[in-house]
Amino acid sequence: MDPHPVARRVGAGAALAFLVVLFFPWHEVSVEIGGAVSVSVTSSGWGGWGIAAGLFAALLAGILVARPRWETFAAPLLGLGLAVAAVLELVGGRATVEEPPASVAVHSGLWAAWLGVGLALVAGLASLAPLLDRAGRQAGVAPHSP
Repeated sequence: MDPHPVARRVGAGAALAFLVVLFFPWHEVSVEIGGAVSVSVTSSGWGGWGIAAGLFAALLAGILVARPRWETFAAPLLGLGLAVAAVLELVGGRATVEEPPASVAVHSGLWAAWLGVGLALVAGLASLAPLLDRAGRQAGVAPHSP
């Protein structure tokens, strides 16, 4: 019997939702040249650290659904990797324009980036359930039965 079915579902759902959010714009740069030309470019979360975060999210969702024997240690590591990579993409990601600008406005961390980091943190925290359950059993604490 699975002692943490809700945590498993929440973690897998958040990881899958994170994969979808990576397709939305995470970063934006706007360039205005002489007041006559204005260019705005966005980039999705699928760049730089976002690729690693997407890989971690896919693997974490698969592990939480399949429940292999080594899940107890793999899920928390993938959850941590997902959370760290998502934050690094939020802080270090970029959108670029290849022209010499006169005025530049950089908008990093659009709403999708913040939503993605929140989902990554939820998935990462939910992935700790198997590890905490194992630690509790080793300490002699009985799991809560709904």
